[in-house]
Amino acid sequence: MLRRWQSWTLLRQLVIGVSAVVMLSQVIVGTMSVLTLRASVQGILDTQLAGAADGFSNSVTKYRIGATTDGEKPPPGTMKPLTHLIGQAEGNVIALIQGGKVVDSAYFVDGEARPAPPETVARIAESSWAGSEPRTVELPGLNWYRMVARPGDGDEKLITGVSRQPAWDAVTRETAIVAGMTALALVITALCTFAIVRFALRPLDRVAATAAEVATLPLDRDNHEITPRVPERDTEPRSIGGLSGRGQAAPHHAHHKPIRHRASAGSGRRR
Repeated sequence: MLRRWQSWTLLRQLVIGVSAVVMLSQVIVGTMSVLTLRASVQGILDTQLAGAADGFSNSVTKYRIGATTDGEKPPPGTMKPLTHLIGQAEGNVIALIQGGKVVDSAYFVDGEARPAPPETVARIAESSWAGSEPRTVELPGLNWYRMVARPGDGDEKLITGVSRQPAWDAVTRETAIVAGMTALALVITALCTFAIVRFALRPLDRVAATAAEVATLPLDRDNHEITPRVPERDTEPRSIGGLSGRGQAAPHHAHHKPIRHRASAGSGRRR
């Protein structure tokens, strides 16, 4: 790999090297941005979930400690149909588990409550609801939800779910935007690097062209004059062209001097 890299032109090395650095930095920044956004969105969802679960628990408690129409308290463990509950947000799902079975459920959609789809009820019933930490669950027919279980009376479990889909759609769009911006930044960086480096190396190209022209001259002849010259604008000592031109000139003078010596020595022997 190193040998292949060394075989590339300086222009190619600089363009690919700079582009790789920019791409790496963009990927790191983009990844951190998306991960931060995901964590923030999940925190918001969990806050909404906690509020919905509190509302469900309070509704159950309020119903059971209140009096019915005949002035008596409801029998223990009873609950009015969950579709009659209010205060749940659009897309929320609630379920009441007693004895390990889902005895009632509600799905809030289109401004009303209806029983949750059978496949959703089956998924809730077969899940383990140990602990009270929020979890992500895929509910068949309803997509992904953040769900939590709250204890009720006895072995009851009050299950509440908040749809994750709208928030995750926003995360997906943000991820696509970050990926697009990263690709665009990479293309712009590569083009700009190519243009800048190509412009910066033009003095070296002119110096190299002059050196190549000098190399074709018959330097083995005595007192041969070297007429090709590096352009004046490339002879500034502090510039890369000036440094290269000065470096190119030194070998030519050093090479020319011994040639003259040899030529003089040969003439002496002929005399």
